[in-house]
Amino acid sequence: MIYNLHGNLGSASDWDGFPGEAVDLWAKSDLPYWEWALDFCADVKAKKEESNFLVGYSLGGRLALHALIAEPELWDGAVIIGAHPGLCCVEDRTARRSSDAVWAGWARRWEWEAFLEKWNAQGVLRDGKPSENQFELVARRKEIARGFENWSLGAQDDLRERLKNVTARVLWITGELDAKFSVLGTEMAEKMPNCELVVVEDSGHRVIFDQPKLLRDIIQGFTTA
Repeated sequence: MIYNLHGNLGSASDWDGFPGEAVDLWAKSDLPYWEWALDFCADVKAKKEESNFLVGYSLGGRLALHALIAEPELWDGAVIIGAHPGLCCVEDRTARRSSDAVWAGWARRWEWEAFLEKWNAQGVLRDGKPSENQFELVARRKEIARGFENWSLGAQDDLRERLKNVTARVLWITGELDAKFSVLGTEMAEKMPNCELVVVEDSGHRVIFDQPKLLRDIIQGFTTA
């Protein structure tokens, strides 16, 4: 089974048309990273599938990395799309937690259209296509706010050293126009023992929306190899 994990301000329906099962991350955004990972892996183990693959985009990619580390023997492979392995500096993590706390407050209080406009205007997202399902997420604003708090990049450990010990096959995907995350992808392909970097042409950070057909083909090829 392929488990697809959406990004921040995304939803399970972003994976419509992709192979596998889409996970609604907001249903358990009250769980911190490692608690979420252990809970998710327990659910997967209970299904007793013959094979299990992780596919995670951005925030979903970071959560997928936690699941990969928490239960390495459970996974046959993972596709990580535009994800961050963690901030190295304590000061950077503190600043990011403060920033995400502000986003959490805006998610709870602002008019939803204005909130989405500000979110999508960020540099890393500005040139990409947003999810068509974002407006429907107004009903999940409390869960999304909790996600900003519990799953802030500032609340995440730097996973680099632990990822060096992951031997499962990993395909790390970035968009060619996403310079920051392409640098991170190159770094992780060098650090992880069985990791390959794929840079998708004509795509920014939002590979899932910029090049959905190509991404589907890449995932299908990786999980059936």
